Amino acid sequence: MTSCSFSEALEIRYAEDVDSNPIEPCEIFLVGSFPGRSSPSGRLVLPRILALNRCDIDRAGALHKIEELCHDVEELDLGQNELCDLTEIDNILQHMPNLSFLNLSHNNMKDAIPIHFTKRENLQSLVLNHTYVPWTVVGKFLEAMPNIQELHLSLNDYRCIDLPSNKQYPNLKQLYICGNPFTSWNDVALIGKIFPNLESLVMADTHISSIPDPPSWHHLFPHLQSLNFNNAPLSDWKDIDKLNHFQKLEDVRLLGISVLDNLNDLERRQHLIAYLPSVIRLNGSAILQKEREDAERAFIRHFLSKNERPKRFYDLEAIHGKLDPLVDVDLSPKKTAQVFVHFCEEQSVLTVNLQQSVQELKATLSDKFGLRPARMRLFYVDQDLKNACGPDELRYNNRKLYSYQIRDGDELLLDSK
Repeated sequence: MTSCSFSEALEIRYAEDVDSNPIEPCEIFLVGSFPGRSSPSGRLVLPRILALNRCDIDRAGALHKIEELCHDVEELDLGQNELCDLTEIDNILQHMPNLSFLNLSHNNMKDAIPIHFTKRENLQSLVLNHTYVPWTVVGKFLEAMPNIQELHLSLNDYRCIDLPSNKQYPNLKQLYICGNPFTSWNDVALIGKIFPNLESLVMADTHISSIPDPPSWHHLFPHLQSLNFNNAPLSDWKDIDKLNHFQKLEDVRLLGISVLDNLNDLERRQHLIAYLPSVIRLNGSAILQKEREDAERAFIRHFLSKNERPKRFYDLEAIHGKLDPLVDVDLSPKKTAQVFVHFCEEQSVLTVNLQQSVQELKATLSDKFGLRPARMRLFYVDQDLKNACGPDELRYNNRKLYSYQIRDGDELLLDSK
C-alpha cells in the first residue's frame, strides 16, 4: 500500500461515508467516538478519539486541514504506521491542543533525530511501544510533555535506562517498560530517581536476576504501590523478601519467576503471601485475611522438617506460635471392603469391589449362591446404624457401591423374590 499523509488518512477514514455531494465544511463538531459522518446540515462530524492505525502514514500533510478538523481531538492512535520523522509528528500534534493521549506504537523511530517538540501541556499518556525510539528522543518527549502521567516504553530493546540522572519528571505515575533485556537492578533504581512519584511500575520479562540490599535504593520509591515483575529470573527468596522495602507496595505480580519453579501452584501463592505481609493483591487476586493466615501457617509447616529455615519462618512463628506438622491422612475413597453376606442360614465373608455397580455385585452373588439376579433382593446393613435404621434395599442396579459408604464389617442380606 502506498504511503499517505495524516490529513489524507483522516479524510479516507472519517469522511469516506459522507454524502458524495461536495460541501465545504464551515463548522466542525466532535462528538463521542463514532466514525465521521455528515450532519443534516452537511457539516462533518468527527470523533474526539481518532484511530488511524495501519494507514501507512509517514507525514503530516495539509496542516490547515489538520487544524480545521482536529482542534478538539483528545485521543489519537497512530500505531503501526510509517512515522519516523519527528518533525512530521510535531506538525500533527501542534494542531491538537486538547490532546491527552497519543499512541505511536510500532512506528520505527530507531534512527529518529531529536528535535525540540512544541510544548504539550495537556498530554497525559504517551505510548511508544516497539518503536526502538532512542533515549534522547524519549527525553525530548518528556520535556515537551511536563504533565505526562503514563508512559509506555515496552519492547524497545533497551539494555539500560539512559536518561540523565539529574533530571526528574515528578508527574509521571505509571511506567510500562516490559520486554526489554535489562540485567541490572541499577536501572530500576534509576527509574525511581528520575520518576520520584511513580505509583505503578510494570517491568515484566527482564533479565534481572538479583536485587541488591535495600538501603541503596528503597528511599527512591516512596509512592510505589504496584509492581509487575513477571518472568524475572530471580532465584533466591531473599530477593522476594527485599520487595518489602517498597514502603507503600500493596499490589504485586510475580508469575514465572525462577524461585517458584520447584513449587506447585498452591505453594507458590502461599509462599509469596507469607513473604509479603503488606501486599493485599497478588497476581491480580485479592488476598483475604483467611487466605493470609492459612498461607502463613502452611509456610511454617513447610519448613518444620527443613534444616535451614529463612528468617521469615521465625517471624511468622512468633505470630502464630509453634505448630505441629499436619497428620498425613489418606482421604481417598477405599476401593474394597470385607463384608458379611447372609443367605438363608448361610453366612460368608466376601471382599467386594466398591467401584462396581449393584448389578455387578448381584452377578457375583449369583455365581456364588446360585440365585438369578432377576430373582434376587439385596439389602445393605450399616453396622453402626442397623439398630436405628435397619436394612437398606439396594434397588438401583446402576448405582456404585462406594456411594453407600460400605465399610469393612458391614453386612449384606440376600433374599429371593
